[in-house]
Amino acid sequence: MTEVSAANSDAQRLLTEILTRYGSLDEFLAQVQRELDAPTEELPRVGVSWSDPSAWPIRPIPSDGEGRHARKE
Repeated sequence: MTEVSAANSDAQRLLTEILTRYGSLDEFLAQVQRELDAPTEELPRVGVSWSDPSAWPIRPIPSDGEGRHARKE
């Protein structure tokens, strides 16, 4: 019974927030639909071939053979 009432209160809280922000459930659903229909924004691509590690913008730092977390015995 507690799970059902918790689910009801969560659903009521969500509905209250939607109505507060958008004024109606129809306006909320219209906003969701507009966002889903909008074209995806493509981020600019890095002009580097990732298959060649020598062209990577970040290079590994040479170490003395002991890792930062190596055991000191």
